[in-house]
Amino acid sequence: MGYQTTIGILNDQWDKIKNHPEEFVDTMDKRINGIEVYQNGVEVTRPHHADDFQLLFSGENCLIPINSDGLRCLSAQHRKEVIKKAELILHWAKSYIDSIEHKPYNKNITPKLVKEHGEIMTVEDFRTKCDNNELNYDDFGYPVKNNKRSSQKIHTYNLSDIPSDATHIVWIYVVKIFGLKTLLALQQAKDLLGKIPPKPFVSI
Repeated sequence: MGYQTTIGILNDQWDKIKNHPEEFVDTMDKRINGIEVYQNGVEVTRPHHADDFQLLFSGENCLIPINSDGLRCLSAQHRKEVIKKAELILHWAKSYIDSIEHKPYNKNITPKLVKEHGEIMTVEDFRTKCDNNELNYDDFGYPVKNNKRSSQKIHTYNLSDIPSDATHIVWIYVVKIFGLKTLLALQQAKDLLGKIPPKPFVSI
């Protein structure tokens, strides 16, 4: 995994930026490589590792990382705004985590579908397979406890959504159900239409 850089554009300056694309590209090239330069109408953060999440304060023509260095650049009023936003984010995060942790395990598992198109594995084995890139990005599963599953859908990219009390994951291999040609056709439709087509419904 590499690095990423966040860019903020001031809309009322867009015409000037659009008329000087070489300057814009040159600015981006330098900032991505850690060289501090300034271009009117463009706010650029310092590059940071793509695995590390970064919170940003965006407003009043500013794009400031919420860290010790960034907070020093903010006025007292802006710091109060950051606190309000942080409290709201914490509320959202807690509500979401609670909704995941408290989803009941009340769904039956269809043995035939699992036998033909999936498998049941321990949470530890599932995490290991994800770490080793053994599972397909398009496949999905559900947390299991006491031979019942919840309705919380799990993908290889949202392991943090696995409830802490789950013992197993029932995993469904979508390619086995719909076939590679169908999935490729759906992907082509998505690319052509610029939006995600309706996903096939699978009940397990």
